[in-house]
Amino acid sequence: MQRKTNRRFSERDNYGYGRRPSANRRTKRRQHKRKVMTAFSVLAGVALSYFAVVQVYRVTDGQHSRPLRPVSKASLTPANNTSVKVNKTTSLPVATGQTTGQTTGQTTGQTTGQTTGQTTASTHTDISSPLPPAVAKLPTRQEILDKMMKKPLPSFALIHVPAQSQLPQLKNGCEVTSLSMLLASVNHPVSKMTLAEEQPRDKTPLVMKNNQIVSWGNPNVGFVGSVSGTKYYGFGIYHGPLTKLVNQILPNRGLDLTGSSFDELEAIVAGGTPVEVWTTFTFEPTNDWITWQTPEGPIRVTMQEHAVLLVGFSQNDVYINNPANGIAAQKVPLKPFLEAWDQLGKQAITIAPEQYATS
Repeated sequence: MQRKTNRRFSERDNYGYGRRPSANRRTKRRQHKRKVMTAFSVLAGVALSYFAVVQVYRVTDGQHSRPLRPVSKASLTPANNTSVKVNKTTSLPVATGQTTGQTTGQTTGQTTGQTTGQTTASTHTDISSPLPPAVAKLPTRQEILDKMMKKPLPSFALIHVPAQSQLPQLKNGCEVTSLSMLLASVNHPVSKMTLAEEQPRDKTPLVMKNNQIVSWGNPNVGFVGSVSGTKYYGFGIYHGPLTKLVNQILPNRGLDLTGSSFDELEAIVAGGTPVEVWTTFTFEPTNDWITWQTPEGPIRVTMQEHAVLLVGFSQNDVYINNPANGIAAQKVPLKPFLEAWDQLGKQAITIAPEQYATS
């Protein structure tokens, strides 16, 4: 017998009570639920997007909205109203933890929204670019030299540095071979071949006329010619670009001593750090000089140019690591050596001890 259906429950069929609804009603109910869920999803998405935009972007004085960064008020105003600047990093990250580049004197730069001598209040803060962190003031070359020359100069000093030969791979590579020995002396070894590849270069082509050099590169810009000397002529590289190479490897520690007195060089050697110096191949003054044109203008050079590592001195002699023959602590008479060094412009570079370069 079929059970009699209670009308009170049949009226609630659309809500799932009583008699099973017809197929048409079930379809309409599913469509209704889908519409409700779709509308809810759209509203929820709009709300979430709105709050996300509010959290990530803001409009300042009608300008285009920019991403916000969590910046505290203290970080927006450097201490003592001192503006700061960060040097860019280099492409040879051999050493880490320090800022690449050498800064002399006081650190300079500008901070957006800050006036000289006072901080001006503003209703809006321009943070379109991230503020650089504070950089400690780096000592100047003279400050480093003053620290290293506090002790009295001894009459004799000698540093034991393993010798390297530029031959046979680098016939014209006395500068990078001497630099390789210098880096090894401060416990940061880099091979001469790596340095030869990484050193700056001046690729100005060689032009000769009647067996005379008319134009070529500038060693103050980078290495001139072929460092290997196997296929092409080669000359060398001077103190400036080589110091830049040192600062790529050991940031802020490359110390260009060009123009210093020889007493200052001896003081650095007496302190335990060798010095790379430019002289002649014979360690005596020379009359063999030529002039050629470079993109920067004429330059006067000698083909007897040679770079060695100064590792010691006595009253009448100096001691060098000579990359031409691979001899360590080679003894050379002081007087002619100084005359040749003076002819080459008193070029010299070294690596500042870490405590002097960062304190």
